[in-house]
Amino acid sequence: MKKISQTEIQNLMTLHQRGLDDDLIHKATSLIREYPEEIILFNLLGVSFERKGSLKNAARPTKAL
Repeated sequence: MKKISQTEIQNLMTLHQRGLDDDLIHKATSLIREYPEEIILFNLLGVSFERKGSLKNAARPTKAL
């Protein structure tokens, strides 16, 4: 299993903290294709969808891919 780097996670966390949900969704979606077993990516994706009011996608972030 390929592991995501801490730098990538930190970059996503920075996007999250700045409220850049569209950027985070785009980046996390791309990374999920490369690292499908990294749960943190799904968590961040779900939180971003929730903050945007897209509760359907937040509940099932994999369907949004």
